[in-house]
Amino acid sequence: MLIEGARRVGKSTIAEKFGLEQYRSYILIDFNKAPKSVKDDFDNMNELDIFYQNLSLEYITTPFSQKLFNLL
Repeated sequence: MLIEGARRVGKSTIAEKFGLEQYRSYILIDFNKAPKSVKDDFDNMNELDIFYQNLSLEYITTPFSQKLFNLL
């Protein structure tokens, strides 16, 4: 998900809340602070396994498959 908008209106807060509630793991990337290596990964997404592996190494997280649905 890409969220764009004015500064200091709560974009990161709502993205983090959504990630915590909907996924076992997530990565929150602030492109204003992200290293060049992370930005470069988005230019070449032909190999998604390598893309996700690079992000998980950079942000020290374990990727999990997306939940297919929520059980109530």
